[in-house]
Amino acid sequence: MNPNTSREVVIAEALGDFQRLFDRIDAVQPRLDESTQRIEHTTADVSEGVESFRQRVEEFCSKHAREAAANASRTTGQYAVKVFTAQTEELKKSAQLIFDKEVTPPLRKLTTDLQAAIRQAHRPWDLWLTHAATGVGASVLSTLLAVFLVRPGRNSLQQPPSAEPPVCVQPAPAPEKVRARK
Repeated sequence: MNPNTSREVVIAEALGDFQRLFDRIDAVQPRLDESTQRIEHTTADVSEGVESFRQRVEEFCSKHAREAAANASRTTGQYAVKVFTAQTEELKKSAQLIFDKEVTPPLRKLTTDLQAAIRQAHRPWDLWLTHAATGVGASVLSTLLAVFLVRPGRNSLQQPPSAEPPVCVQPAPAPEKVRARK
């Protein structure tokens, strides 16, 4: 078969090119099948690896979530204790200030009064001596007034001669008794 025309030459060359192309495709086909199988195995391995990786990530996250929750709980508890302690101290200070301002002064006054009463109870004669001195002083003054104001020969109960006689007031008549109603 010899090509007679250029057209047949071109077709023959194209057929030859196609033949080489098909030969090359046939040569690549086993490699392509092998690569496909490798990809399928790799995909299966990756799927198993992804599942394994997912499980490990879940375990890791779960473990660290529990640790974080425990840490948060512990830290919150510590801060709660600190806050409670601080509030307790502030309440103690406030109570002490209120006690010092409102309760201590009346208690001091009461204590002073009670101490004075106790001292007086240990010396009961001090009070009686004060009363006795007052009585003696009143007697002496009464006597001195009587001596200097009342002169001998003159009755202090009489009216002086220049004074007008006292006006007597008539007593009011007794009210009539009210008759009992029947």
